[in-house]
Parts: sequence; structure tokens; C-alpha cells
Amino acid sequence: MRFCKRLFVLLITIIFLWSLAYYLIGGYKKHINIVKECSQKYGVSIYLILAVIKTESSFNETAISNKGAVGLMQILPSTCEFICEKYGIENESLLVANFNVKVGTLYLKYLIEKFGSERVAVIAYNAGEGRVTSWLKNGQINDIPYGETKRYAKKVFLRKRAYKAIILI
Repeated sequence: MRFCKRLFVLLITIIFLWSLAYYLIGGYKKHINIVKECSQKYGVSIYLILAVIKTESSFNETAISNKGAVGLMQILPSTCEFICEKYGIENESLLVANFNVKVGTLYLKYLIEKFGSERVAVIAYNAGEGRVTSWLKNGQINDIPYGETKRYAKKVFLRKRAYKAIILI
């Protein structure tokens, strides 16, 4: 009887952990090839790209936010125009997964290069480049004034660590 009880607890624990892992990082397999390609081509961590996609859209290609951000990486059309012009790429539909991941990865690359840190780049990805520049000038970057942005950054880096631990690439 004790063995059955222990086995039951073990099975429940495994199911719980599997569910938690899927909640944190699931859904990536459909897009792994384009993410891997963009990661290698543009020098941005594959785990960071996956974590941003999971946090932004939960891998929903057709997601559109109430602020007008579009697709997997929730890119604003104005950001898309900026990145296309900066990197000399043709502007396409942000609802096309490959294009969306390419633009989102290039935007992350741009922010990492501008701010010199993945952490600050992720904060800027969510709160906006202008706000982060202001926070840096005012010394507020370690005490982010926006609760949403604090939670966003924590989620992204938690998911990045989870992807790194689970996906062997």
C-alpha cells in the first residue's frame, strides 16, 4: 500500500513538473528552425529569442496586442519600419512568422548593442528605448518604475534559463 501511495505521489509530481515546464516554455518546436537560423545569423542567444517569443505571444503567430504589436515577437509596425531601414531589408507582413522572428531578432540585436546588456535590452524591448534611456540617465534602471516591465523581464529570464536547461542545441 505504501509503495502505491509513493508511486502515485511520484506520478502526480511528474505530471505537475511537466505541466509547469510546458507552461513556461512549450510551443517552440514549430518555429525552432527559424529561431535557430536568426540566432546564428545575427548573434542573439537562441534561448533569449525563444523566451521573448513565449513571453510576448506564447508562440501565437497571429497575436495582435491592443497597442498594435503584431505576431510572434509582438513587433510594432513603426519598429519594423525602423529595423528594415536600419538593416536594409524589405518590409513584409509581420504576420509571416519567419519575417517577424527576423525583425524581432534584429531589434534585440540592436538593443543589446545599444545598451550593452541583454537585461537592459529586454527591459527596452518591453518599455521602449526612450524610457530606458531616461531611466539609465536618472539611475532608475535597477529600480524599474513600471511593475509590468519588472514582471516581463523576470519572465523572460526565467524562461531563458528554462530553455537553456531543457533544449540542447
